[in-house]
Amino acid sequence: MGTNQLLGLAVTPGPQAEPGLGIQIINLSPAGSFIVATKVAFYGGLVISAPLILYFIAQFVFPALKLIEKKYVYRGILFGAGLFMTGVCFCYFVLMPVALAASVQYAEWLGFSAYQWRAEDYVGFVCNFRL
Repeated sequence: MGTNQLLGLAVTPGPQAEPGLGIQIINLSPAGSFIVATKVAFYGGLVISAPLILYFIAQFVFPALKLIEKKYVYRGILFGAGLFMTGVCFCYFVLMPVALAASVQYAEWLGFSAYQWRAEDYVGFVCNFRL
């Protein structure tokens, strides 16, 4: 709208296809959408609360460390956080399409149709695979 950008949800009828694979993500149970939302909230809460939990652990451990040890711990935390975020991005943008395509190919080799996936299974797989 003008120069402002909005982020919104669009409700579309019917199942949506996974980009690049032609797979439809469907909901087959009455509580399926609730389970998907709960899984996303759990994993999101885990990621958001991790720095606070690590902070409390550090408050317990840091008084026992010497100044030089604290310096190395800070460097390790910064380096580890950067590597973790790099790994998550690499997994999502590089490995995830390969893994999903391999899953479809393997199902076709076994003679199964892999044109529809349950939303619960898909979201669970994506979240677990990234973490």
